[in-house]
Formats: sequence, C-alpha cells, structure tokens
Amino acid sequence: MSNNAAVVLKKLNAQLHKMSQKDIWKQALSTGFANAKDEHWRYTKLDKFYQLDFCLSTKKSISIDKVHALALTLDCYLVVFVNGYYQPLLSSQELGSYSITDINGQFEEAINSEIFQLINESFSVNAQQIRLPKNKIETKPLLLLHINNAQGKMTHSYHQLSIESGAQGVVIEQFVNLDSFETAQFNGARCVFNIADNASLDHYKVCVQENSYHFSHNDFHLGRDTKVRSLCFLLSGDLIRHHTSSRLKGENSHLSMHSLSLPKGKQTYDSRTYLEHQATYCQSLQIHKFIVQDQAVGVFNGMIKVAKDAIKTDAQMQDHNLLLSDTCQINSKPQLEIYADDVKCSHGCTTGTLNKEQIFYMQSRGISQKRAKKILTLAFAMALTDLIKVSDLKDFVVAHIDKNLSEVKI
Repeated sequence: MSNNAAVVLKKLNAQLHKMSQKDIWKQALSTGFANAKDEHWRYTKLDKFYQLDFCLSTKKSISIDKVHALALTLDCYLVVFVNGYYQPLLSSQELGSYSITDINGQFEEAINSEIFQLINESFSVNAQQIRLPKNKIETKPLLLLHINNAQGKMTHSYHQLSIESGAQGVVIEQFVNLDSFETAQFNGARCVFNIADNASLDHYKVCVQENSYHFSHNDFHLGRDTKVRSLCFLLSGDLIRHHTSSRLKGENSHLSMHSLSLPKGKQTYDSRTYLEHQATYCQSLQIHKFIVQDQAVGVFNGMIKVAKDAIKTDAQMQDHNLLLSDTCQINSKPQLEIYADDVKCSHGCTTGTLNKEQIFYMQSRGISQKRAKKILTLAFAMALTDLIKVSDLKDFVVAHIDKNLSEVKI
C-alpha cells in the first residue's frame, strides 16, 4: 500500500464513530486501497483524490425552489436526497404505486465487490428500499435526485429497488451539485436493482457534478423472462468511476446496458461493467462510447462471464471511442470468459478521430469546419441518446452534450 493510501485509510478510520457498518469497514481494510500497481487502477490516477479531507457530511435541507431548479424538467415522481439523506418534505407526496422505506444496515452482497463499494456502504447512514409491487405498471418515471451540498466533504448513499413479478417501471438517477464548489468533494453511491420474473425496467443515470470525485456501483439482478434497459450518461465531474454489475439468473432474460462518457480538460472517466450469464437462452447487448477532449483520460473495462450451464447465451459488447485532441487518451479492455458450449458471444473496440473526408465534404457544401466537426461528434453521441424514451430527459442530455462541445475547440 502506498503512503498516500495509508493516509486515506487513517483519515477514514478517524470517522469510525460515524460509520453505520463497522463490519463492512473491516472488509474494506482487508481488501486494501487502490494503487497504481493494481491492473484495475493503472490508468485512473488518485493523487488529487488522496488530498481530500474525508470528513463525513451532515444532514442538510435546502429550499424547494432550489430543488425545482436542479431537478430534470419532466413529469415524474420525485424522490430527493441531500448529502445522501432522504428528504421526504422535498419529495413528491404522491409516488403512485411505488413505496419507500428505510433499511439501514440491510445491505445486499455485491455482485463484484471492490474497495469503494465497501467504503460507501460503511458510511451510508441513511439507506432506503423502493418497491414497485407485483403486476403494477408505472410509465411515469421515478426520479431519484441526488443533490450534494457538502463542499470539501464526502457523501454516501445506498438504495435497493425491487421491481416485483410482472411489474414495469422507469427509474432515473440524477446526480448534481447545489453550487459550484471551490473545494472538491467525494461522492459515493450504490443502487441495487432486483428485477423479478416477467418484470421490466428502464433505467437511466445522469451525472453532472463539477469539481467532484464520483464513485458509484449499480447492481442488476435479473429473474426469468425479464427485460432491463440501462443507459448511463457521465457528463461532468473531475473524476468519475462508475461500476455496473449484472447477474442474469433466470432463463430468457434480456439486458441492454449502454453508456456515454464525455471527459474534458484534465478529467478522468472510468466506466466498468461486469456481467454474469448464469441461465439459458439469455441475451445481453452493451454499447459504450467515449468522447474525449483536451488532456482528458477515458477508461473502459468490460467483463462478460458465461457459466457452464448457460447454453444459447447471446452476449455482445462494443466499445467505441472518439478522440478530439492529440493530447487525450483512451484505455479500453473488453473481456470474455466462456465456460459453455453453443453460445454466441463477441466483443469489439474501435478508437479514432473525426473523418477528414466527411469534414471536407461538408465544407464543400458551405458548412464551416467547426460546425462540421460538431455535427459529426453529435451524430456519434446520438446513436445512444436516441435510445432515451423519456423525451424531456433526451432533450436535457443532448443540450448538455451540445454545450460541452461548444466550450472547447474541436
């Protein structure tokens, strides 16, 4: 362990009296902290992260006007969290068929555990379970709005979402900061989705947190004949490391799991997926894209494991990366582990720059070079944004991408 990592653990250990799960903290200590020699951390540098104070944030409330100013503008059931604490008075009083209860201390075992997931659970003092009952169909989205108002401190949240047999739901996770922070903050988040037999879920995540270190873990457990669509948009943050782990436990389940990451400046965005095919006749499709600018770093690591008895599995994973400068970089590692016969599995990776011939063609039609580059970049992103079924959410994501590209030279 490096000296910096040892200092971090010492700082976190000083917060021991604030931990809700001391047993989980013992697991974190035995796991050890990340370092550059670890294969999984080779390209994600934590030097600046180590300099944080690691003081746990306190429960705070904000005005309802600020909540409305930060929340996505759409017709939804709104559930608000400030610094990781559930705020029922700022949330919708009517949640349709959904219910929410406290489950402090009742954490599910992670599909693919790692140090930051354990740290997050150690300090998650206010955990909730959200439930959509059997055969209930909710087309109105449930928006989980996470607002950080803890400059220079750390916030942690934990949720379990149960979509029961035959139910259908739409869930959106939104992560934002209350204000512009001069001092960076550490944000940990974990959400566990249990999708029962014959149920379906559309899931979206949008992260817009300037001057923040965002470490998150989403787990999806799929039963028989389930359908899950998950789209993650990492749009703003100093360092983002997002894990999505999935386990297909029942036959004939379908999972699509996509992401779009837009690091710029000196930011690092690290997107990781881990998928276990454990049952027969299941399908999964993954498309992950990075648009990397300036001196930013993009990291993708994807693993698909097909169990011995998971015959007739169809698992596809693609990673496509667009580099907009000579000084940015992308590091990609898609992986397959197949222990079954009679399966159809593949992975692929492409990395490149904007097509000069296409730019020249557009210029010959009177479009400026800058505009041509922007059009091509937006087209690259829209292969994923077009998959968003919630129109107001789609408008927000596209507008943010457009703004992001307008702020830099491309």
